[in-house]
Amino acid sequence: MRLPKRGVWALALQVLAQRVAEVVISWLSVPHRFRLGWSGSHFREMRPVAINVFAARVMIFGSGQLPRLILGYVLGPSELGLYILATRFLDIAVNTTLFRGSRWAASRCAASSRDRRSFGGGSPAWPRTSRCCRSRSCSARWR
Repeated sequence: MRLPKRGVWALALQVLAQRVAEVVISWLSVPHRFRLGWSGSHFREMRPVAINVFAARVMIFGSGQLPRLILGYVLGPSELGLYILATRFLDIAVNTTLFRGSRWAASRCAASSRDRRSFGGGSPAWPRTSRCCRSRSCSARWR
C-alpha cells in the first residue's frame, strides 16, 4: 500500500488495513460463526481468573501507594514530596548503574553496523564481538 506524500500516516493506514484484513480472513476461515452476546457459563468460567487478576492489581497498587499514604499522613506533604523525589533519584541511580552495560553494548553495535573499522578496527575479535551484540546477555561481557 503506497500513499504518496502521506508520510507517517501511510504507515498507520497500512497497519490498520493489515489488521482489518487479518480479522476478515480469520472470520471467514473459521466454520463456526462468531456471535456477540452474553454467556453466563463463560462468565462463570472467567470468575476465578478475574478475581486473581483483580487481587494482583490491587496488591501492586497498594504496594506502591500504601507507603506514600502512610508517610503523607504521618510526616506531611512536604516530607512526602522529598521521599518521592528521593525514590526517583534511587530509580535513576539503579537504572544507570545496573543497565549501563547493555545500553553501551547496544550503542557500540549500532556504531559497528555503520562502520566496521571503527569497532575494533576489523580485527579478528569482530565476529566474537558481533555475536555478543546480537545476544541480549552481552552486558556482562562488556564490563
